[in-house]
Amino acid sequence: MTGQELREIAVETAMQYLGSGELNGGHKKIVDTYNGLQALPGNYKVSYKDSWCAVYISVVAIRAGLTDIMPRECSCGRMIELYKKLGRWEENDAHVPKKGDIIFYDWDDDGKGDNKGWPDHVGMVTAVSGKTITVIEGNFKNAVGFRNIMIDGRYIRGFGLPDYEKKAKDYANESEGDDMTQEKFNELMDNYLKELSKKPASGWAAGAWGKACNTAGKDGNAIFDGTMPQGFVTREQLAVLFLDRLGLLE
Repeated sequence: MTGQELREIAVETAMQYLGSGELNGGHKKIVDTYNGLQALPGNYKVSYKDSWCAVYISVVAIRAGLTDIMPRECSCGRMIELYKKLGRWEENDAHVPKKGDIIFYDWDDDGKGDNKGWPDHVGMVTAVSGKTITVIEGNFKNAVGFRNIMIDGRYIRGFGLPDYEKKAKDYANESEGDDMTQEKFNELMDNYLKELSKKPASGWAAGAWGKACNTAGKDGNAIFDGTMPQGFVTREQLAVLFLDRLGLLE
């Protein structure tokens, strides 16, 4: 496991909530996951009417297993303080972030000098291309969505920099010397598949998944049976799905 792979995991986890929002009730699952913490930060239980951008980033950290490097909070300001305690806060507005870094905004920024105002919003960087940063955010127009902002652009408050590289090294140290037998691998895989079977369709795929479970192929059966929406699929299964089940094979 490398730092870059952990960055990919963080972003992929964030993407699973794309489209979840207040209109479709998806944000309630995000809030509920956060409120399910045994010790709530600040001892504050978030309501469905609260701003939930920091809650979303916290839930991504929880789901990705990165809470030791990506602090959980429902307050953007307190989240910044936690990054400072970790020594992973970047104050420079002109910093060029990497995928998986956390970006904070201040809507009162006048665009002059280094912005040090109170943060109003937060998101996760998914890509940097040229001078453009692409960010995925919770509570963006009341849903999980994307924003593009220029490097050193107005409203940037600063960056939280989760230490993915250190986390990757910790993983390597923990696994060093472990004897991975076939039996142990099979047990780990079985447990993983059991957990996978419990996961519902991601917010961005829920509509298409529902249609696929209610649309019959040429044999009269639904394309999918409604189970394990995030389960694995083989290439031969894809061939049958896209061709035979849709009546495209002779």
